[in-house]
Amino acid sequence: MSLMIRYDISLQDIKKRIEDLKGGAKWLTDAKRRTAKFRKAKRYKETSSSWSNIKIVYMEMQHAKCAYCERKLESGEGGKIEWDIEHYRPKSKVKAWPPAKLAKKFLYDFPLGPASKNGYYLLPYDLSNYLTACKVCNSPHKADFFPIAAIRRILSSNSPAELAKERPFVPYPIGRIDDDPENILTFQGFICVAAAPSGHKRNRGLITIDFFGLNERDTLLQERAELIVTTWAMLDRLRQDPGDAVATTYMKRIRSDAMKHANCGRSFLRTCDHDRKLAATYVRKANDYLKSKNA
Repeated sequence: MSLMIRYDISLQDIKKRIEDLKGGAKWLTDAKRRTAKFRKAKRYKETSSSWSNIKIVYMEMQHAKCAYCERKLESGEGGKIEWDIEHYRPKSKVKAWPPAKLAKKFLYDFPLGPASKNGYYLLPYDLSNYLTACKVCNSPHKADFFPIAAIRRILSSNSPAELAKERPFVPYPIGRIDDDPENILTFQGFICVAAAPSGHKRNRGLITIDFFGLNERDTLLQERAELIVTTWAMLDRLRQDPGDAVATTYMKRIRSDAMKHANCGRSFLRTCDHDRKLAATYVRKANDYLKSKNA
């Protein structure tokens, strides 16, 4: 999300990965049973949940990166403690965003959707409503918030086409249900900005940046600044020696979806290709930021 990139994986592939888990087929059957119960009751209510059993699938699909901020976390079974499996649309209730304590900070001239005492009760076990997120992005930032452009919420559907009518502001990065996040968010150096010049896509970018504090969290800013400085140094090495093995390997990695802050890195490379002078300015700003943090 840094936020975000698309993880181009189909729902069929997700199901197959879950089926390959120990007890995965049983989990899928149980998920259908639970969803049928919620449909009948027209609300989400249960005393225990089981989605943490499939957390590892989403961790691996996302290359051990938070789907929202693109920080790298611990991978594998031992890393589960660092991760939350996140419901993109909240399952039990939806709070109005921004909350009262942030209302004066975030002022918008367009609606952000109503609060609801009920959540998206058909989606607690919907595979296209999951992703894995770091605990900072999931709570307190994401929590039970889900801003939308529509004036009403569609709580009683699990149809992607129907739910898309809500016009959510936060992108969903897995599969092709939603727009490519890199068409919504891009970077000027290590600073995240809206990619579109106007309209709903621009609003999505602005909201998402504020929603997750993408330009306020020191860890994100520092990691992205370091990425800019390192990438510039590697490009310089390649200009001096096109056969430099270390720099060549690095440049392959930075273009990969597995690279942390891939959106930021790819945005910077595009700047380097089209405006080297501007790229150098971004590097100076990144260095200045890093010096200020180490002072």
